[in-house]
Amino acid sequence: MKKIDIKYCLYAFCVLIVTNSLLSCNTCKSFGETALGNKFALVEADEKNKSILYCTSPKCCYVGHIVVPANVVSYKRNGKWIIAKSADKGEVNYWIIDKEFSVEFKYDSGMREEIMSHVMGPLDATAFNKELENRKIRLTLE
Repeated sequence: MKKIDIKYCLYAFCVLIVTNSLLSCNTCKSFGETALGNKFALVEADEKNKSILYCTSPKCCYVGHIVVPANVVSYKRNGKWIIAKSADKGEVNYWIIDKEFSVEFKYDSGMREEIMSHVMGPLDATAFNKELENRKIRLTLE
């Protein structure tokens, strides 16, 4: 019978634990990404730079079109809509995004226009609340 090297077994066990941990965690979330549905994501560069993007990269949102520019301070979502509030240099804007569409990946600017045709904003508070009421969107921002 061969003698099993304890160091080798310990090393193999550690590699197994680390590999399993990396495969089971959400690496996108650990890089400051929150999936919002239908390729939309809230991407946090840091506490003061949060934007909503339409992602064009296959897994995590490394590449995409900015839909709501920095800084998103509040958002809510459901299966059809995303609503958001952004504030920059004292200016507050509101956004409504209709998520129920699909777009073909294009290298030209046509893709951005197609995505943005489903985005209302920037809006002031009055226009935002009126759009929520007209479209019967039952989401509220905190």
